[in-house]
Amino acid sequence: NNLFVNSEERYKRVYRNHVTKWITEVGEDLHLQQTTYHVAIKLYDRFMAFAVNEIPKNQYQVYALACLI
Repeated sequence: NNLFVNSEERYKRVYRNHVTKWITEVGEDLHLQQTTYHVAIKLYDRFMAFAVNEIPKNQYQVYALACLI
């Protein structure tokens, strides 16, 4: 199952890149201060690190938005 864990972690890293770009774009579109979306990314990272259950892949952006607001 080591292969599964590695592929799951790899997917999380790849998706994190997409989500952080999205948070940055939304922050810029809303004319937020850079600090605001940097903190949102930090919150997102902390949430993902401590999430107990597997998060459905279609919910990653929802959690990112919650961190941003």
